[in-house]
Amino acid sequence: LGYGSGMPGRNMAARDIMLGDFVRSSLAPGTWAAYTKVWTEWEEMVGQTGGESSAADRYMSALAFWFKFNRWEDLTKNFLVKQALRGFRKGKRAVDTRSFCLGLLRGVPHWFEDVVIGQDKIEIQLRRSKTDVFGKGRKVVLFSLPGSEVCPVACGHEFLCIRPGESGCFFVHEDGWALSRFQFARVFRMGLQQLGLHPMQFGTHSFRIGAATEAARLGLGDERIKQIGRWESMRFRLVTWLVGHSYVYWAQKRAAVRRNETQLGFLLETVELQWFGFRGFSWQSISGEIFRRVSGGASPDIILIHGGGNDLGLIPQRELIRRMQRDLDRLRELVPGVVVVWSEMVPRFNWRHARDSAAVARCRGKVNKAMSVFVRRSGGVAVRHWELEGMLPGYFRKDGVHLSEVGCDLLNLGFQEGI
Repeated sequence: LGYGSGMPGRNMAARDIMLGDFVRSSLAPGTWAAYTKVWTEWEEMVGQTGGESSAADRYMSALAFWFKFNRWEDLTKNFLVKQALRGFRKGKRAVDTRSFCLGLLRGVPHWFEDVVIGQDKIEIQLRRSKTDVFGKGRKVVLFSLPGSEVCPVACGHEFLCIRPGESGCFFVHEDGWALSRFQFARVFRMGLQQLGLHPMQFGTHSFRIGAATEAARLGLGDERIKQIGRWESMRFRLVTWLVGHSYVYWAQKRAAVRRNETQLGFLLETVELQWFGFRGFSWQSISGEIFRRVSGGASPDIILIHGGGNDLGLIPQRELIRRMQRDLDRLRELVPGVVVVWSEMVPRFNWRHARDSAAVARCRGKVNKAMSVFVRRSGGVAVRHWELEGMLPGYFRKDGVHLSEVGCDLLNLGFQEGI
């Protein structure tokens, strides 16, 4: 199939029939009869279990075990077998028994598999979600926003005017094929690129947490936000740690000058910032403090780390990178799902432990590059403090090491961007 040729059609079915004839001709009649008997027994098993996907999974697990036990090739991992099982599971999902009809008038409800568009609202039936592990289902209602460009009801009716067909999945392509999650995410990220935003820093979950942020901004309480977002706990409030050496310590002091600015502009209802700045800390001390708090039961959602600058000139470059990457890997094991925000080391006029300041400056650049690539590949975020890279004298104190008030403000802006 060439690029852009679309989904396979009837020619593929004809090809399969022809290949089936060739395969049958390659076997002796007795062998074909034996294989057919085994297949018949499999079909009988499926019929006896009611076609439950869980029963099929148990049988496949048993087959995989015996394949491995006898040191045979595990055929359950074959591409065709896995695809067939996926199709089997999809075919056993509960079928919506409601009727479908596409009304001609705007005020007449439009029914699809799980979406009902009325005159003033849209009702969406979620059959299963992450917070509904038993598949009880839940209805979500989107009300109209008259006069708004993003009114869900108006947008829904506009989509119906160009949507092909009168039934099936709600979001479909022009040829009738259902829109996949991958395709939606792809178009979403393309739109972000057009806006000049970094697409890898957003995902489909951004819509959910974004809705919580907007609800909190409008003054809705925690319980209402939990109900809207279908959260079972307060997990929509992201606990964020800012951990590092004296730069983090003085950045917090500077942020506290303004009222509530230790939150860096984030609403407490959605993001709870916790500062842990320690003057003179090396990387080993910073990571040790993180592991100590995590071992005590703390479980942040985001950890912003700014450290390593005090180690330059004391620890060889490769060894420092190895220690940092090792500790971040361990951190992700101890706190599954945590997002690491790597705050790059900023330049200094004076490196206290350096014999050659220019060599340490080059080392800083190489460590920053290696760690930023490592963190991004692991699903984290790396922040470069572009303004501070300019090394204007006004950004630093007289010692050439610590940041001035203006420098701390710029550092906090970088922290805010990363979070």
